[in-house]
Amino acid sequence: SGRVTDETTGQPIANTLVRGHIIVCQYDGPERFDRCPQQETATDAEGYYELVFDTALTVTGRSRGRDTLCVYAGAAGYETQPRYVRPNVTPENTSFTDFDLALAPGKEIKGVVADSGGLPVAAAVVRAQNSNNGDWNFFGALGKAVSAADGSFVLWIGGADRDYQTREPWLCIQKQGSGAALVWDILSTNDLGTVQMLPCGQIAGRVVDGQGASVAGCEVSVRGYPCSLIDRTTTDAEGRYVLGGVPGVPSIVDFYQRKNKGYQDSWGVVDVYARLNPDLNLKNAPQYKIKARDGEVVTGPDLVVGTEASVSGRLVASDVPYGLGGLMVRVDRWDNMVETDPEGRFLFPTVAPGTHTLAAYLPHNLRYDRGIGRITIDVEPGRPITDIEIPLERLAELRIQYLDADGNPLEGIVAGATWASSGEGPWTEGTRSDEQGWAVLYLYPNEVQYVGG
Repeated sequence: SGRVTDETTGQPIANTLVRGHIIVCQYDGPERFDRCPQQETATDAEGYYELVFDTALTVTGRSRGRDTLCVYAGAAGYETQPRYVRPNVTPENTSFTDFDLALAPGKEIKGVVADSGGLPVAAAVVRAQNSNNGDWNFFGALGKAVSAADGSFVLWIGGADRDYQTREPWLCIQKQGSGAALVWDILSTNDLGTVQMLPCGQIAGRVVDGQGASVAGCEVSVRGYPCSLIDRTTTDAEGRYVLGGVPGVPSIVDFYQRKNKGYQDSWGVVDVYARLNPDLNLKNAPQYKIKARDGEVVTGPDLVVGTEASVSGRLVASDVPYGLGGLMVRVDRWDNMVETDPEGRFLFPTVAPGTHTLAAYLPHNLRYDRGIGRITIDVEPGRPITDIEIPLERLAELRIQYLDADGNPLEGIVAGATWASSGEGPWTEGTRSDEQGWAVLYLYPNEVQYVGG
């Protein structure tokens, strides 16, 4: 809760749209932001607001204490200003008062969205974006509007001198399945006139089962930066699908050339996913990467569903100075991790056929591939694996007490260690110090480490 005022006069701004979102770090996968809670309200006559979120909170695991809350406010004539709330959201920190925002004069951006034939496009989402923060870009925290029935839109954004906005913000205009437009130089004019959607491309393909038979009624979606969810459909009786409105070559190349002052071939690709179970995390669903071509239909490889298998097991340790619960186990990718139960057991509900590497990690130190135990497995189509054991390495336990200059304990200091006496380069993260100033580091034995905090 807090108050929104005019930065120049200090007067309250009534009827300001105030929105917010919490990034819940235990959510992962392509739909992570979709799952995060969002709320909005308007300020009263005295500029006061209150947002109330109903949300899961990360209490264990790799992101303990790092659920972040962002609040953003905007009104006609003013900037749309985003600000992170500190400290982060934890079970101990769930109430934040006097979170005030002072808004500076804003920049009006207006225009009309039209399709490639010049007809108005209603219900297109218009978002101001830049390179500073992907969270803000997704939620529209720098300015967001929806086009009216005649295609018109108006939004207010910040000036180029604001700390949260680069000097070259752009607009991402998108309507799911219909198309997109990426507009630069939005600070140089107020009226963009008619903004035509890019011709965009289509992606077509087929979903089959493990025997090559067509699968009808299967959800297929395509996602990619900067539009996030681009289109979603279901397969027909022959297992076929067509996804539309996908920015491709050359428009997506032109966008990255302008944004990043260069282009790499890995940029501009989109991810296509298929899943029969709508609750399945897309990171575990059959998928492929492909680059669309504007105005053309690109055919993707067959997506094979139903061949995944569950993989489960436990961590094995004869003598470790920490509990087995709350550790993390990873299959191949950093974005494919699960948390162990108090007995060290883990479960991956869907793993694709093939050879995979499983690695175990401490929840507060996930920075390196080595981990604290690893094993390679072979997964056969549709055949669950239930008896995996991952032996854990023995680590050295180092306890450190942090004090202030007068010898008083310091709480909340993150213990750290590096291989360089300067403190630079790769580092190992430990726990946060308790009320007596004590924190713990777990280190690989027989290595010289330099400890800090």
